[in-house]
Amino acid sequence: MKGFKYLAELPGTPQEQAWMRERLDTLSVKEGIILTAALDGDPPGIASDAICQLLTLPDYKICGYAGDYKQLGEYAASEVMLPKDVRPHLNLEKLGRTYAEAHPGKFCEGHYVEFPEQPSAQRYDPQTGQLPEDTDWSVKLKVSTSASSEGVWIRFPDHQGDMDNNPDEISLALDALGAKNIQKLTVLDTRCVLPGTWNLTEQYSDIADLMYDANDLGLVLENRCQRSDDFKDFLWAAL
Repeated sequence: MKGFKYLAELPGTPQEQAWMRERLDTLSVKEGIILTAALDGDPPGIASDAICQLLTLPDYKICGYAGDYKQLGEYAASEVMLPKDVRPHLNLEKLGRTYAEAHPGKFCEGHYVEFPEQPSAQRYDPQTGQLPEDTDWSVKLKVSTSASSEGVWIRFPDHQGDMDNNPDEISLALDALGAKNIQKLTVLDTRCVLPGTWNLTEQYSDIADLMYDANDLGLVLENRCQRSDDFKDFLWAAL
C-alpha cells in the first residue's frame, strides 16, 4: 500500500474506503508502477474516482525498460523489428519522442507506461451503491527474499510478456526484490479467487509449478467466463 495509502482516505463512503484498503493491500509491483503513472496523469479527488482508476489498470501497457526517450526509441525500433545494423544510424531520442506522441504515456520507475488508446469504459457507478468485485485474477502471491523480507505481490494471470519482450508481473517483482530468478523467492502469503482454496504453498514443492498453474487457472477462467456468465458459479459450486 505504502505511497497509495492516501487513496483509501479520499472522500467517499466507508464501504468505498474499505474496498480501496483491501484492494491496495495486495497491489502487485506491476500494478503499482501503472497506478503511479495513472495517478500522475489524472489524480482522483474522491474515492469513487480512485476505484475507477484501479479497475482500469489492465488497460495500460508497460513498454520494455524505457526510462527516457532514447530507451523508448530503442523499444520502438525493436517493436517494428528494424535490423540491428540499422539502429546505430537512428536518432533514438527523436524516435522515442515520436513514439510517445503517437502513444501517450508517462515515464515511471525506469519504464514507459502507455495509456489506453481509448478512454476506458466506466466499471463502477457510485450511484448504484454496488461496489465492483475484484475477481479478474486467479492467484496472488506475496514473495520475498532474504534481503527484502517485507515482500511484494504478484498477480496472475499476466498476459504481458507472453507475446512480446515487455516486462511481466514476475520479472517486475524480481527487479523490485533484486532477485535473479524465482527459485530465490520465498512465498509469504497466497490468495486464490476460488473460495475454499487454501494452503497453496503446502500443495507445491516448487514455486515455478505454483506460478505456472496460477497463470493457467487464470487463463482458463478468462476463457470460460467469456463464453458463459455462469461458469465461475458452477465451478465454485463444484469445488
